[in-house]
Amino acid sequence: MSAASASARMYGCGTVPSPASGLEEGGEVEGMAGQLGHPGGALGVVRGEPQSVRRQSGHPLTGGARLGDLSEALWLDAPAAAVPLDDLRAAVGGGFPSAVRYAGGDARVLHELVRAGHGLALLPASAAGRGTLPLTAPHLVHRVEIARPPSPTPAAALFAELLGAPPGR
Repeated sequence: MSAASASARMYGCGTVPSPASGLEEGGEVEGMAGQLGHPGGALGVVRGEPQSVRRQSGHPLTGGARLGDLSEALWLDAPAAAVPLDDLRAAVGGGFPSAVRYAGGDARVLHELVRAGHGLALLPASAAGRGTLPLTAPHLVHRVEIARPPSPTPAAALFAELLGAPPGR
């Protein structure tokens, strides 16, 4: 088997370039469903999962959580590590005050900030860890998609296939 070479990049919501402006090989896009998308190329859903609210131990809420019921709670503003607060405000219509802003993307730091009581965070269920509340409403899904140009190179097509993207998308 011969070696293949491809380049890939992780993009945030709304930042995937069109093929004409630089989407040469492909990339992975992730974010809350309904906010993904880009101006060109093809997207294929690789995986999706429900969101969960990460809370400190001893938090009074148990069971499931309605996002609107938590809009006045204190949240961490950590757009590179959790669902951005602007996205939560757009989903519910305001609220979500924050006292701490974390600009990094390290999930361990985010978990420690939550554990220390600096606020709540919304994360994909698989990344939220222990001490989480499943989000019951609205139904928000964290989705990962593969982006590639209309005519990907063989290496880029193989990369997409290995990530589980649907064929021909």
